[in-house]
Amino acid sequence: MLNDDETSGAIMALLLVPRFLCLVLFTGCRSDPQPLNDARQIVVSIAVHEAPDAILELLKNVRHNLPGCSIVVHHNALSPVSPRELRATVRRAELNATSTAGSIVVNPKRIAMAKPADAMPRSLLDILLVNVAHATTELAASFTHVVHTCANERFVRPGAAAHVLAHDAGISLIPRFGCSSNDGLPARVSEDKGCLPHGKNAAALRRDPLMQAIAPSKTAIRWGQLDGAFFRRELISEFANISSALLKPGRVETPMEYYLPTFCFARALKSPTTALTYMDWHYTSSRHKLEIKPADVAAVRRGRRGASFFSVMRVQPDDHALRELIAKLD
Repeated sequence: MLNDDETSGAIMALLLVPRFLCLVLFTGCRSDPQPLNDARQIVVSIAVHEAPDAILELLKNVRHNLPGCSIVVHHNALSPVSPRELRATVRRAELNATSTAGSIVVNPKRIAMAKPADAMPRSLLDILLVNVAHATTELAASFTHVVHTCANERFVRPGAAAHVLAHDAGISLIPRFGCSSNDGLPARVSEDKGCLPHGKNAAALRRDPLMQAIAPSKTAIRWGQLDGAFFRRELISEFANISSALLKPGRVETPMEYYLPTFCFARALKSPTTALTYMDWHYTSSRHKLEIKPADVAAVRRGRRGASFFSVMRVQPDDHALRELIAKLD
């Protein structure tokens, strides 16, 4: 029989075994590993334009599901929400924040985007670029990845942070216009037939100066979504440097769907994956386009729509029942 001192010593020795093995056998062990859902290295770029209550709801949703992340808010210049109202909304979000919550900053640069598919320099892609530039100025070197989220997206499943940090980029296929892929990643735009988004083929797109720079003749032009997409910081910075020098405004409509997917897949990505956001593309009428139902929320939350989906779109401002359902999720 062991006495009390011997028993305590034995227990301590057992507790130290994992630490000893870590130090002796491995070089990558950490004594202070980040929790799986720690998002301190992530900046979330948010594009807002709607009612303050919906903006507040979105800020709380992002903070809850990406704990510790920093947020850069772009305020659409066409928004009916005044700058004063937006600042008040951000202050309300800060009031309920935990001590570990990251900062929320409002980008002073405002772009008048009428619709996400607008040509540059008034597209959703431009909003992402100015938000990343502002984050770089305000947050210095404190982030490694950027997640882009729009006003009608909501996170419904925990674990997104670890997923983002494990990949270089996440961009989804848009399964329309004959475009398909086996892995859900952006499809190749065809030269003549097959995947022809908005009637544009690869040969026509290659005449764009920016596309020529990011997609040499042997590089496939790809088509994917920016909603819920995420990128390693260096990818966005490199693209921003190239685009600022070569962009010809107004040349390509829906630029965010061509430029970034093509640019990213022209690089040697580490295990590229799909965007975080699930959308239901099986709609039968424009009235129900990308409509999200409670059953979709439940399926995404359980991982039944795919292991890489953590949020849903579109959560409409007037769908109060769905918004309340999501707001009550743990």
